[in-house]
Amino acid sequence: MIRKADLRAYYRSIRLQISSERRESAAQRLFHCLVHHNSSHILSFIPFGTELNLSPLNHHFASQGRLVLPRVHLHQLELYQVKDLERDLLLTASGLMEPNPAICLKISLDRIDLGLIPGLAFDTSRYRLGYGKGYYDRLLAQMPQTHTIGVGFLEQKSATLLPKDPWDIPVTEVLLV
Repeated sequence: MIRKADLRAYYRSIRLQISSERRESAAQRLFHCLVHHNSSHILSFIPFGTELNLSPLNHHFASQGRLVLPRVHLHQLELYQVKDLERDLLLTASGLMEPNPAICLKISLDRIDLGLIPGLAFDTSRYRLGYGKGYYDRLLAQMPQTHTIGVGFLEQKSATLLPKDPWDIPVTEVLLV
């Protein structure tokens, strides 16, 4: 059995090799797939490093007051409504852009209609390989009725089932572009 740490390194290297043209095409495709979603509160994320660019989609949902973004607090993800991506975010010590809790409204999990979930890899059973901190698995465990979509590049699809631990939670669907 391949270790999760080895798979993380492998999928990071795969994602690193994706060309800028391919990245732009994937971001546009994701935008067109999700722009007309009618959920009132959409959990998304700010891409980090080589993750799929959700900026066009995030700007669209923010302009409509529907964007919710996570913030790490005490090893948990807290959710905040973000209306202006330039004004409402702070750069954290870990290099992530997160909602500023001083100006953003905290949103309870039961208000989330749709969750866009990042990962390094996704398999056919809808399990994801995350970064190893468990933030999203803990969050997913608290929102079993919410429709969640694992999003990423086509290159992030695992040809085999990913190793999983008892605390790993699958997403509702996977959308790789």
